[in-house]
Amino acid sequence: MTSPYDNLVSPPEVAITLLAQGINQQYEKLKDNSSIVCQNEDELDPQLIFALPRLSALYMCEGKEDRAASVHSVMEMATRPFKEWDIDYFTSNNFPYQETILIDPETLVPTRESLEIARQAGGQGEDQILEDFYHNRVRELVKSARSRQDELYTAIREFMVRHPLATSVEIEQWKEHLKFPKAKPIVSSFYREIPSQWTHHNSLVHRCSHCHGLLKPHHDKKRYPDGICVVSQCRRKGVFSKTDETLMADDMKLLKDQLLTYWVGPGLDEIKIYDAARQVGRDAELYPSSDACDVSLEGNTVGIDAKSYNSASMLIKRLNTSISRLAEYERKIIAISDELDDKEGVYMATLRHQQSGAAKELEFMTVSALIESIQSGEI
Repeated sequence: MTSPYDNLVSPPEVAITLLAQGINQQYEKLKDNSSIVCQNEDELDPQLIFALPRLSALYMCEGKEDRAASVHSVMEMATRPFKEWDIDYFTSNNFPYQETILIDPETLVPTRESLEIARQAGGQGEDQILEDFYHNRVRELVKSARSRQDELYTAIREFMVRHPLATSVEIEQWKEHLKFPKAKPIVSSFYREIPSQWTHHNSLVHRCSHCHGLLKPHHDKKRYPDGICVVSQCRRKGVFSKTDETLMADDMKLLKDQLLTYWVGPGLDEIKIYDAARQVGRDAELYPSSDACDVSLEGNTVGIDAKSYNSASMLIKRLNTSISRLAEYERKIIAISDELDDKEGVYMATLRHQQSGAAKELEFMTVSALIESIQSGEI
């Protein structure tokens, strides 16, 4: 069953997280000089700028007068519990913050609850909040499956990576194949209609022959005659033609932008490694134990995480701090996208020369070199 909230740019919980982050950041900017909040782009925190129209969309979705157009009105409402905001969603049983107040009404300081909501997203800004939101939805969904939890987590992630653009029939058939009715509305909410400006003549849709994502029209017809892929990691790997299918926009669904960026993009290398290992008969698992790593070989013998960070320095800094559940594997490999391995070898040298702490046990290889080693039996 679909919900009117499924058509929003961001789910209500994401709008709330953006608002909490914006309020906290705005407070930090103003607390020392006692300035007032002015509703203009130069003075408002970016998260607040993004939060306001998303709150307005909630009022409009419910057919109510918009109370979120003014930052001053929203700040005033934030001194009261969400259940008093005149938004039906905020009074529903599945909304956990009914009693939550974001700003203390007397001191006008962000509350502890506001700070907690802002922090729990795992990152700043709408894209990172949404990625965390989608991850949590999948994790919470499969928990109820108990013995099938890991199987379902992998099935859902794998389908989306392999089907960034899908026909309605493909999605429905796959949902039936899962044999897990609870997943149907969740999976549907991950996809959206295709914007008309992303279609070609007569509402035709072009599917990328490399990643199976969408090729949207591009002004440079010479370089992109079939359109440009919406998956950034695919664009880095080259310019690809469309498939030979005849696809109409009315019958197609496209994954939401954040899933294209954070799941499909990195997933291209993950799937490539997994498929290559399976082709030569290796005992390979994709997203084993609900994402302990990207690909495992022979149980806990080898754990592989594929990475496509543009900055080697940023990647190794993060890995030096934590390698997460990759630590559970005997051999720990970081697979780097081939296109990032520059001719001078600077990228890989940076990783190897700067690794320390948690990253000391890691091996770094390009995706192609890793696949060759897997298929030859060296790994």
